[in-house]
Amino acid sequence: MYVWVVLNECCVQPCSYFFPCRSIRFDPFSASHFGGTNRPPQPLQGRQIIHRCPSQSAESSTQASTSSFAAGGEVLDDPLGPPVQAFKKACLRIGFGNQSNCVAIQFQPWLALLWPFFILAISIVVHFVRSRFLPVIPFTAIMFLVGTVQGIGTSHRNQSNDMLTHSTLMWENINPELLFMVFLPGLIFGDAYNLDIHLLKDSLWQCIIMAFPMVLAGTFLFGLIGVYVLPYGWDLNLSLTFGAILSATDPVAVAALLSEVGAPPRLKALISGESLLNDGSAMVFYRIFSQLWFFSLNIPGLGMDIGVAEGFAIFFRMALGAAAIGLAFGLALVLILHLLDQRFSHEESVVQVTAILAVAYLCYFVADAVALTSGVIACVACGVIVKLLGQQRLNNKQTMKIFWELLEHLVSLFLG
Repeated sequence: MYVWVVLNECCVQPCSYFFPCRSIRFDPFSASHFGGTNRPPQPLQGRQIIHRCPSQSAESSTQASTSSFAAGGEVLDDPLGPPVQAFKKACLRIGFGNQSNCVAIQFQPWLALLWPFFILAISIVVHFVRSRFLPVIPFTAIMFLVGTVQGIGTSHRNQSNDMLTHSTLMWENINPELLFMVFLPGLIFGDAYNLDIHLLKDSLWQCIIMAFPMVLAGTFLFGLIGVYVLPYGWDLNLSLTFGAILSATDPVAVAALLSEVGAPPRLKALISGESLLNDGSAMVFYRIFSQLWFFSLNIPGLGMDIGVAEGFAIFFRMALGAAAIGLAFGLALVLILHLLDQRFSHEESVVQVTAILAVAYLCYFVADAVALTSGVIACVACGVIVKLLGQQRLNNKQTMKIFWELLEHLVSLFLG
């Protein structure tokens, strides 16, 4: 069930097994102690607020009721209307016709697994129909329409008791940082590893110019549009934050078109390399300008007053620091691949792929969450180093190729 916990009257967070809390302390009887999220306070939507003090005993936790709470705190009524229950009881019909029986079902957190596998099944049907009858329509476009239709249907069925609707709603409210951490490192590392290193060296400076100064210019252009064109009354800092979000381009459709028309390989390498770098630079610019906007809200402890010189210093620290972290992880991964270099061992071929996946995610996590730099740039640097120095140490290049193709397909399926 969902529980809203307030500790010391300073933190209001929604907690559940699927969306646990982070900025509060838990006892064994709290709603969840599996991890956390930093989501802002949310509407109660019919749920209750439990005021629980850190010194509360376990006995008082188990004696909570709907109208009062033990000495450790109190339960406050929700002023809003009745909610859409997170876990309802539904009726599952077993049998046919008049012989069917109704069996009560309790919705549980494991229902979150239903939606991904349902989408995988739909994608198989879509691929079969498209490959046989509609080859001119891109696969991603059809899946986008499928997702749109499902989202509209779910919004009109949010009071329904069926399992698929509840599974979809659980994914609809998932923390975006969790999505980034699950999908982004593998996707970025795979794209960097598949770059043509020789063509990338020839166009490296063009990629850097397009990914850093031009992304900054695009951020300022979008910022000016936010200030002088959009009718929302945004200040410059908020508009620049908005511009940093929009300044990074997604070249998937462009790269597919270039492949179809037979564009020069160097042009494709330039676009692919620039797209990988501009994702990282845009995230760095977003962090800088969002800190400026938070500071302009005049809330103590929120944001930073960053000057021009300090802003450039932060940018170079985050960009170059991320590249150094990626270089270190890449060299460590090359050493691991060298130690596992046994050509006739299928088991070690699988272990090599596992090592690459683990190091890619650890590289992103250390750069983004520990060192507070750009995880994207770190993953790009790590992938390029492994491609340059470690490719010849792979036992089975075909296994590596199939694995990253499968991972890219799954990521584009769920996020595209």
